[in-house]
Amino acid sequence: MSELQDEEPAESSSEVTRRSVLRGTAGLTVGAAAFLVSGPEATAASGSDIAPTPAEVASQLAAAKIAADQNPLLRHKQLRAFELLDVDGDGFVTKADTVSLARRFAAFTEGGVDGPMTGQLIAAIGQMWNALVAKPKWVPDTGRLSPQDFVVVMANSVAVTPDKTLQYIGLITNLTFTMADADGDGVLQREDAIRLGMAAANETREEAETGWKALVTADPERATYAEVLLAVTDFVTGVNPASPSNLALGRL
Repeated sequence: MSELQDEEPAESSSEVTRRSVLRGTAGLTVGAAAFLVSGPEATAASGSDIAPTPAEVASQLAAAKIAADQNPLLRHKQLRAFELLDVDGDGFVTKADTVSLARRFAAFTEGGVDGPMTGQLIAAIGQMWNALVAKPKWVPDTGRLSPQDFVVVMANSVAVTPDKTLQYIGLITNLTFTMADADGDGVLQREDAIRLGMAAANETREEAETGWKALVTADPERATYAEVLLAVTDFVTGVNPASPSNLALGRL
């Protein structure tokens, strides 16, 4: 796959989006504090021989503060997403991890790993990584994200570039939904979704069933694209502790 540049993501076919204004608690969390390392420590942590400039340190501080000030519920959900995306279990999320997860998901869909939509999904993931991870100057290591780096990237993606982030959410949700909807009738069946969750995301059946309940609001046996997009968007941006979508990945 060719490296994608800083393009605007293609619009999702759905107009359903949710926005959230983040109003969190003050004070640095342990994870955000770790992001603030500067000087020789930052050079060693990033694996670079070049120390960050004062401007880069300032941008890292500003980004870390946004993460520290976000609602604690968002951080919990971001760390749950990190668990899912760290496919090889090495304690870091990389672009290769996200592509591996996409291919594993595709293997259990009608089109399979070599299907045309799998290529579109992998391209969209690469485009999102470049825009949200590689492009910002404050990300200390754009090749891999530690848990605290992942939280800072997610927090800033939602708080600083919400429109672009929501477009990516819509695009990737659209692709995965279409791939999972084998008969093309515009709905996902409960058992099919649970099977995909268990196979692709290594969820237990209990986690997959919990995630299904978080997606569905009308019919307990099927979910529409609008319901799925709404739940995924609310998982990424929502701060209501009572929202069912908080459990979209099975647990927190």
